[in-house]
Amino acid sequence: MPPPPKSDKSGALQVDDLVKELVHQFSETLSFYRELIQNSIDAGANRIDVVLDYDAKTGKAVMSVEDDGDGMNEKIIDDYLLVLFKSSKEDDLTKIGKFGIGFVSVFGPKPELVRVSTARDGESWRLDFPTFKRWDKFRMPEPRDGTKVELFKAMTKEDYETLVAESREIIRYWCRHSETKIIFQDKTAGAPVTINEPFDLAGGAALRYEEEGTIIVMGPTDAAKPFYGFYNRGLTLKEGEEAFIPAVELKIKSRYLEHTLTRDNVVRDENFGKAMRLVRNLADSELPNKVLESLAPLAAELSAAAA
Repeated sequence: MPPPPKSDKSGALQVDDLVKELVHQFSETLSFYRELIQNSIDAGANRIDVVLDYDAKTGKAVMSVEDDGDGMNEKIIDDYLLVLFKSSKEDDLTKIGKFGIGFVSVFGPKPELVRVSTARDGESWRLDFPTFKRWDKFRMPEPRDGTKVELFKAMTKEDYETLVAESREIIRYWCRHSETKIIFQDKTAGAPVTINEPFDLAGGAALRYEEEGTIIVMGPTDAAKPFYGFYNRGLTLKEGEEAFIPAVELKIKSRYLEHTLTRDNVVRDENFGKAMRLVRNLADSELPNKVLESLAPLAAELSAAAA
């Protein structure tokens, strides 16, 4: 890593036992990818690049998430990035994160250094976090677009290969239905790949319903506990198996659904209740006809074969 320029400002975050808990609250240490991607989407990014690299000489891995979004000026950095629990996204249904604590997750993998490079309004900044208790801020001469967050960590080549596989899988789980393009690349192995997948059921949906801010896909299943998934702007809030509607698997993507503070579930509030009532109405009124329509070609084929 190059030597840093002269520090513009240096300080220590106010960290108490609760903040330390936040660092370790995420069920998976690699969940920081989801938090950074969520922030990039909220910043209006059109593309997000997740790049991993490894230097065999130094034994250091670099994990980076870079976007072409709005970036941050010094006021945003000081008022939001460096102030825990304070969020600029309150009451904005186009933004996913509501708690202002997602950035803390970057310290979950215990990196040796976290570096943030960002620019906005003609200002370009770099922040270095040796730990979650301390930061150094530098004003940079070079202009840039968007924000880049890098995590530096020492590990073996074998651990790095495991990191690549697990990183790709967890990003796919949380972000494969993202409305923003996400590119993943292991620079030691080859070409970048696109993470995004169409919003659909594994076997194809029998019914697709859309209204302002919400998309629902549904289909019949013989599973005792059908698959379900809840998403906000394509990011996974919760997936699992539960008979919300008997013999019906479903996915709901809605800007009105929110995650819990620990990010491991969907908030079952009034908006969740409205979404589920809509699902039940669709299952009763439209899904049966859609299933019959999909079976019509098969019935004709069987009739012809019998004749």
